[in-house]
Amino acid sequence: MEYPKGLSAVVRQEAARKLAGLQVNLAQQLLDELAAGISAGTIRTTPLAYLRGLIKRAQGSQFTPEAGPRIAELRKRRKQTESAIRSSEAVAGKSPPADIPILDNRLARKIDAIRRRSQGID
Repeated sequence: MEYPKGLSAVVRQEAARKLAGLQVNLAQQLLDELAAGISAGTIRTTPLAYLRGLIKRAQGSQFTPEAGPRIAELRKRRKQTESAIRSSEAVAGKSPPADIPILDNRLARKIDAIRRRSQGID
């Protein structure tokens, strides 16, 4: 699971304890919602109290992700970009092996096109 940035180790441990027993997917959605609240500055209590409220709503089937999906999408894009950069660095100066797919990611395609042009592959 990915915790919001800026949480202390103690707060992360307590958050993990509170999330124990929930499905991993739901726990991550709650953490994403917490991260969105932190970044927007809308949390009026402590992050743990806010998370506790999200957990109660989820357990009562009253949780509907609002800003969390945006955080999840940003995390997904960041991981794709990091993967594309690692792949590009791994094959620098070489044609990529056929088994390394270029991710369906605009940045990855752009990096690959630049690499191919610089090597005269296209």
